[in-house]
Amino acid sequence: MTADFDPLFLKSRQKLIRFRKLYIDAQIKAESGLKGKARKLGLGLGREISRLPYYSLAQTQYYQVLDQFRQAVIQKNFNSGQNDLLFIAALSDLTIFDEIDKLKEQKEKILRQKPVTGLIRTQAQTWRELNPGLKIIISLVIFAAAFFACFFAPGQIWLGLALFSCGLMIFLEGAQQKISNYSLSSKELDRDHAYQKARREIPSKKNNQLASQLALIHKKLEQDILAVRIHEKRSEYRRYLVSAFVPALILFAYFLKQGIQSVFFSLLAAISSRLAWFGLPLNSIKQGFADAFGLKSAEAVSNKSVQQTREPAIPDNPSNPEEIKLLVNHVSKNTGTPAEILWGMLKQESTLGKNTGHGHYLADMNPNQRKTFLEICQNLNLNPASTGVSQRPRNYSGWGGAMGPAQFIPTTWKMFDKKIAEIYGVEYANPWNFKHAVTAMGLKLAQDGATDPARKKEAIGRYFAGGNWRGGAAQRYINGVLAKSQDF
Repeated sequence: MTADFDPLFLKSRQKLIRFRKLYIDAQIKAESGLKGKARKLGLGLGREISRLPYYSLAQTQYYQVLDQFRQAVIQKNFNSGQNDLLFIAALSDLTIFDEIDKLKEQKEKILRQKPVTGLIRTQAQTWRELNPGLKIIISLVIFAAAFFACFFAPGQIWLGLALFSCGLMIFLEGAQQKISNYSLSSKELDRDHAYQKARREIPSKKNNQLASQLALIHKKLEQDILAVRIHEKRSEYRRYLVSAFVPALILFAYFLKQGIQSVFFSLLAAISSRLAWFGLPLNSIKQGFADAFGLKSAEAVSNKSVQQTREPAIPDNPSNPEEIKLLVNHVSKNTGTPAEILWGMLKQESTLGKNTGHGHYLADMNPNQRKTFLEICQNLNLNPASTGVSQRPRNYSGWGGAMGPAQFIPTTWKMFDKKIAEIYGVEYANPWNFKHAVTAMGLKLAQDGATDPARKKEAIGRYFAGGNWRGGAAQRYINGVLAKSQDF
């Protein structure tokens, strides 16, 4: 795709972003309340979600705008000479699979922003995504604790029994989840098979009906994923019911002879132990056990083959040199700035993002830049006092105050932030976001002549010194960048 930085493409994308948000809002409204929960389970309370007027309108408008966006991309790239298979694969990723992912991610982000339910949802989702094998391991650890409690405190059997019930709750949930995942996969009712089925229907040749064909595939995939969600939710609620009922039954049977009051407090303890999971750092627990036992999350396992069939994802903040190279190549392809120059610049400016600065804006930033810096921080909800910038140079006169992996000073960043926000469909661009920063770097270098081999050094020098790019310090900077670009 070559349309990423085209003005018409950006305009159609902005329109798609607005209508996608309206569609997500309609989904959230349709799934709220008791009737909404019933709809998520596919039960017959109230109207089906597709028959709700506000939902139907939002969905129709979203599909229309998405189809216009798809047509704009096709019109821009149809005669580009790109291989048919590669072109259609890129188009289907952009307008089908990436769209499905964005709907899910943005909807989840909105739901998690709610004060109380958002926290509960975050913790519940983290627990839901834990590998079932990891849950079984956790339950075995709790079983061991129950054994030691009974062994060292035989007179306090209630403690061992409570631990055993808690471990049994987690064990049953993990075992049921493992069985459920296998059952859904064997019946082809999981997301993996839904994606594979959609990919098999994608045409391999360009034709005049390509947009409408992809639109039908997209709608069918959404319907299939909705069916998958219903099966997943039913399975999940069934797991919770069984895993909570059996341990509670054990406690009830033991404490019945102690009287009704003991039964009440034992059931209260069982419910409390369940709720206690919402206060645990589940992400840390998940990562710790995953590192120790080489386990992956259930979601990662279920989506493994889907990810293998798609181009490597480019994360917002790459964690290793290979991911940075993917991002650099992507930006180079769309801006025309040579990839090796971007690579050398990143190494020169921030050691590939490892050193973005530990300075303070009041001590190290030019006073003329501070107002713009504060505005950037306010837009991004960052605390300016704790947001690092580059320090003032110690061996020559000058100012620091540069931001992020690409080390933009605030006023220079403002020259590109709206463009970056349009490209990536966000409200505000972020100079500390690796993807945003490198894209802005590519745009600035291209603007200063990096696409012309004869002006390559000038573009690098202007990035460092502006109009003084012919000076000695700038020349040393240019030589450093070119040297560092050799190992790309």
